[in-house]
Amino acid sequence: MTTPYTYLLKHEPTNTYYYGCRFADGCSPSDFWTKYKTSSKYVKQLIEKYGVDSFKFEIRKTFNSKDKARFWETKVLKRMKVVSREDFINKTDNISVSTENSLLGVVGRIPSEKQRLAVSKVGLSNIGRKHTAETKVKVSNALYGNTYKLGKIESTETRLKKSLSKIGKPSNAVGNYQPVCSCIICKKQVTSSSIKQHSNKHI
Repeated sequence: MTTPYTYLLKHEPTNTYYYGCRFADGCSPSDFWTKYKTSSKYVKQLIEKYGVDSFKFEIRKTFNSKDKARFWETKVLKRMKVVSREDFINKTDNISVSTENSLLGVVGRIPSEKQRLAVSKVGLSNIGRKHTAETKVKVSNALYGNTYKLGKIESTETRLKKSLSKIGKPSNAVGNYQPVCSCIICKKQVTSSSIKQHSNKHI
């Protein structure tokens, strides 16, 4: 039989508290502080430093549903504003939603100031960061396959071929046809939009 429950711990040496809930299959208030001593790593650290007997506890409420226990825990933690209180060991007031009743929704986790600062530092460390040539190739292959290489410099011959292939074709930029003109000096064929620029080369 499973009997979910909430509990309150008091750490005597530091005069701090921890509020939590237990909802594992087969759990019972009778196994608290014998088989089970919370999942909080902060409580475990205090146990290692001060010992098990430095805590006092009481079972606050029992439930007939895992989700009822979880949501009651969140309600109490939020109401008591434990995240902003120095006398509580709890670092969050969040809750995990089980498959037992997913329609009850999700209560979001509030990151601590330390966590927000750590994320900010990671973001700032990437500003101005330059990728190595190897990384560029990997990104290129992942996005475009091996037929396209980031940072590849085309030869003059390739650029000239591409330029000539566009003469007389509609411009992608404006979608209009550009008539071809012949230079009266060198007889080179150029588009009407670039004839003036080309003629300046002969001045």
